[in-house]
Amino acid sequence: MRSTLLTLLAVATGGMLLTRIAGHASAQDAVTDRQPGIMTALRFGALADASGRTQRDIVILVHGDTIVRVQSASRTLPAGATVVDMRKYTAIPGLIDVHTHMTYWRDKHAPMANGPRSRDSVVMVAAENARRTLETGVTTVRDLGASNYTDIAMRDAIARGDMVGPRMFVSGYGLSKLTAAPREGTPSAAVRGRIWDTLDIKAAIAAQVEAGSDWIKMYGSTGSFQNVTSTQTFSETEMRVAVEAAHRYGRPIAIHSYGDSGGRAAIRAGAESVEHPAGVKFAMGSDAVYWMHGENTRELGWFVKAGMTPAEALATATTNAAVLLRQPNKLGRIAPGYFADIVAVDGDPLKNIDVVIEHVVWVMKGGKVVVNRSGK
Repeated sequence: MRSTLLTLLAVATGGMLLTRIAGHASAQDAVTDRQPGIMTALRFGALADASGRTQRDIVILVHGDTIVRVQSASRTLPAGATVVDMRKYTAIPGLIDVHTHMTYWRDKHAPMANGPRSRDSVVMVAAENARRTLETGVTTVRDLGASNYTDIAMRDAIARGDMVGPRMFVSGYGLSKLTAAPREGTPSAAVRGRIWDTLDIKAAIAAQVEAGSDWIKMYGSTGSFQNVTSTQTFSETEMRVAVEAAHRYGRPIAIHSYGDSGGRAAIRAGAESVEHPAGVKFAMGSDAVYWMHGENTRELGWFVKAGMTPAEALATATTNAAVLLRQPNKLGRIAPGYFADIVAVDGDPLKNIDVVIEHVVWVMKGGKVVVNRSGK
């Protein structure tokens, strides 16, 4: 399996993070039909999820941005509900990509040309990345590194409704190690994530938090799609300083590591996730940049080729990813109380994972239809 396409849940307890998916059964009893506003009843031929279970001929009741109930189609619907007939399709939860770079944009037809640089211009062209991401059925992303806090601006524009795109969890500038000491009298580059000594780590993290980041990103080794040297850049002690500082602000931290030593150091330091090494529990993370947005789910096919069942692969993009994002009761499942993030696919994803990769026909995010190729 291509290690550059794996984003792994590596926690200090040895990766055994996914012990349970909490709080979904009792929520059904807590939500009633007597709520103001019109309820939407989505009737699907089937509902499939990461448990490997398929329910046939079901209705998903949605009110606002939330799922109210999942019921048999034979059960009476609430009075006045708007019915949408999706019986040709199978419903799956909105997918989650936990490693993206949404603000990285280049013209695919002129890849060597410089892209826009100003904050507003970057956010504007990144709207295309957002649209293409939704078309894959990905309704939530974690963005791991952007310049000039463009990821924060994009997250907030989507949340306000000024831009159509996936729900975003963002990290601002990633922390990287300077290879040469700054010249005397040069202003500190810590606010932009450029680290020379330990004090810079704390200052850099404080700056990302102040800017509004949800996560902290640290580059614990060299390595990219152009560079697989995997040389560890931050010591384990420095990683511990970063983890402690992030946690002091209530932020989880993701540490990038292509190499074995850096990955192990990040796990021992207590990072919530380690980007790219193998051997621990993981969530789908495409590392989508430039024109890769719209191809976010391709690695699900590689997971199955590596030995996963389709249900296990689906879990990497739903329940596993929701736990990593600390949203196990709101994301990753179609159940009462969860966000109405619902994807319609043509086929059975539990028999063939390519159905998820190639046959998304309709996407709802937070109760709003954002992609519709179904004709409904």
